[in-house]
Amino acid sequence: MSIKSDENKKSCLRILLEILPVILIIIGWPIVYYLDSARDKENKRNEMVVQYLIETSKYLVDLNRVGHLSLNENLTEQEKKELIEAWRNFEKAMFNMQLLGSNVQIDKVFEIYKIFEKAREEKSQKIAFDTTELLLNFRDELREYLGLDKVKDRKRGFAWIGITNFLKSLFKETNVNKDEAEKPVKQIKRK
Repeated sequence: MSIKSDENKKSCLRILLEILPVILIIIGWPIVYYLDSARDKENKRNEMVVQYLIETSKYLVDLNRVGHLSLNENLTEQEKKELIEAWRNFEKAMFNMQLLGSNVQIDKVFEIYKIFEKAREEKSQKIAFDTTELLLNFRDELREYLGLDKVKDRKRGFAWIGITNFLKSLFKETNVNKDEAEKPVKQIKRK
């Protein structure tokens, strides 16, 4: 009887060893699927946040670029179009920030919006604002999100924002053909 019982144990063990991989696959497959889908969701979220930060930063740079224009100046048609487009982009940036932005970013963008609202209520034709602080916040968040080093000098890297404005004011004073003089600046922007 002990021989049969040993054989029964061995055959049961053999069957168990043959079935064990199937059991592991049946149990493991949903776990792996769940972990993969969670990772995919996290990757998609990270991709969306990075895309949002970059897109919104571009809108703010565009707004900062035309922030010096006064509505009562004799604006060229091109400057008027640039100003309108920049404010459209600002509206897109506000929408993006309300969806995905941090509280600091939302507060800063509403500060700029309040400046615009005040000018509209007072029927003022001068709107002065600066998006540099908001851009710095976006850069800091993006670098942290991507695991990059913090920038030591916080304002370094945004000095170029005012170059186009400076050139435009210079060309107005010297009566140089703006389109010809801005070609190198436009070529740099495309790269």
